[in-house]
Amino acid sequence: MTLTNCASHQQQTSPEDARYLVIESAAKDCTDYVLNTSKASQAKNITGKYSLDGAYYVTSRTDGAFTQTIRKDIPYAKSTYLDNGVEGSAWRACMKGQNALAPEIIFG
Repeated sequence: MTLTNCASHQQQTSPEDARYLVIESAAKDCTDYVLNTSKASQAKNITGKYSLDGAYYVTSRTDGAFTQTIRKDIPYAKSTYLDNGVEGSAWRACMKGQNALAPEIIFG
């Protein structure tokens, strides 16, 4: 019986996709942080609110005369417990701390 190595057939991740995976992972971590910290504050009967929203990681690729815009979802959370009056600031601060706050992130 002969076994062949299939690892050589694995597809390479493009730099754009690799960057998105870093951003997405950090976004998930920061969203969990904001939501879990907010839930803990709520459990202590501290007044406030929080929500899970969406943001997008948007990139463009140009091929001659055509430009393709690619929009991928990432999680985003807001919390009056943590944002100190600036909506989404705790999430953005977390993303910045993970070196993942990119200009390609669009809120909405």
